[in-house]
Amino acid sequence: MIKYLISLTLIFTTGIQPVDSNLRQAVRLHNAYQETELAPPPEILNPNHLTGCDEMDWYRKYVGLPETFNTLGWRESNCRNDVRTYCCYGYWQVYITLWLSPNSDYRPALLNNCGINGVESIFGLSNRQKLAQACATKVAYDISGLKPWRI
Repeated sequence: MIKYLISLTLIFTTGIQPVDSNLRQAVRLHNAYQETELAPPPEILNPNHLTGCDEMDWYRKYVGLPETFNTLGWRESNCRNDVRTYCCYGYWQVYITLWLSPNSDYRPALLNNCGINGVESIFGLSNRQKLAQACATKVAYDISGLKPWRI
């Protein structure tokens, strides 16, 4: 009886229906986002247990970046994915905070194609982070060419 009175009080004083009223399950009409097929990751990342520039070169080739990114990787990070400068991270010094900003042309591809949602996705020594670093670099290169790496 008290629960019923409280429910009536809620309805009459606020116009808000109690939780146990006649609710219907929502029906999704359209997806709110575009679903993009992701390429499956390779069975083994860095299968030859490469290190340094050889390892960076393997990731570069895997995502389809041109050979000039070997030189850029040496210049930017000495072929290390755990290097951070003022703004940028990893092998190719990706400016991920800018690239993931709401108005960035790179943002949709970084989220959908690479699964990147922040610095921790691309910066570090795990093979997944190195692959994500290469994927982010490929997105920027496909959209802007070498412009992000010009001095």
